[in-house]
Amino acid sequence: MAEPNVPDSEISEVFPGVHVLTRLLPGFGIEVSSTLILGRSGAVVFDTMCSPHDLGPVVDIIRSEGSYAREENWKLWVVYSHGDWDHCLGTAAFAQFRKPDCDRCVVIAHEEAEKRIREETQKELEELRKTEPGLVKDAAIILPEMTFKEEMSVYLDGGFGPEGVDVEDLDNRNARQKRVCDSVSGEIRLIHVPGHTSDSIVCYVPSRNLLIAGDVAEDPLPSLGEPEHLGKWVDFLETMADRVKLVIPSHGKPQGPELLRKNAKYLRGLRGKIVDLDLVLGQLNSEAREFYWKTHRQNIRCLSGSSTRD
Repeated sequence: MAEPNVPDSEISEVFPGVHVLTRLLPGFGIEVSSTLILGRSGAVVFDTMCSPHDLGPVVDIIRSEGSYAREENWKLWVVYSHGDWDHCLGTAAFAQFRKPDCDRCVVIAHEEAEKRIREETQKELEELRKTEPGLVKDAAIILPEMTFKEEMSVYLDGGFGPEGVDVEDLDNRNARQKRVCDSVSGEIRLIHVPGHTSDSIVCYVPSRNLLIAGDVAEDPLPSLGEPEHLGKWVDFLETMADRVKLVIPSHGKPQGPELLRKNAKYLRGLRGKIVDLDLVLGQLNSEAREFYWKTHRQNIRCLSGSSTRD
């Protein structure tokens, strides 16, 4: 189903074993991305974009790497950063790993994502099929099969950490972690960080100082949807800025931790109404600039409508 030649898309290896696929969202002036992390006996795909056809390059890399064919317990974890339509509609690209006789794929998301996808994303998909049919060609709603509330860990030899269902004895966790520490990716931590949406999560790889941020961080500025979580969101960004070396946002290029500091500064300034938007927007093209002007105005309206204060 997946096709490798989506217009205005590209894939690059930004870190050994970490591949970022991006495509342009027509009409928005911005890109959206999906990230593939390869381990020795498993892989993680963080976000599946708008259509299974977007993910051809990701499927090709998994096939060419070949460990899924060699390793009996190989597993693919597909993680939704949140339920927005441009992050979760391409999962059918991995149908070959989801057959009844080949159940090697598990879809993971925050516990609130299932309801959002079932209700909000389904309606958005129906509208997009009318207005942008090419963008969501063969897109399908595939709900998460495993959810969590605050945080969980995935180990690329087939296990789950707290809040998950471990396929091995939890007493062996340290041994498993030792076995994967010299592989491409190591432990994967999924952390709930509400603020953009109630179900937003990030993917943190502590052994590689890597944060795959979803929409929790965005270049040049994030979108606020849950103002009651603003303080905790800012605290998370500032804390992680001192821990990571590489940040992969869903909208924006992979870059250093300064993006987290810039986003935190913007959000703090938003609350204090002291944002220099021209400075924040920088040298964006006209279409992207208009998109983020609208985002900023929506952020102000969202914050003004909040009765909760941190």
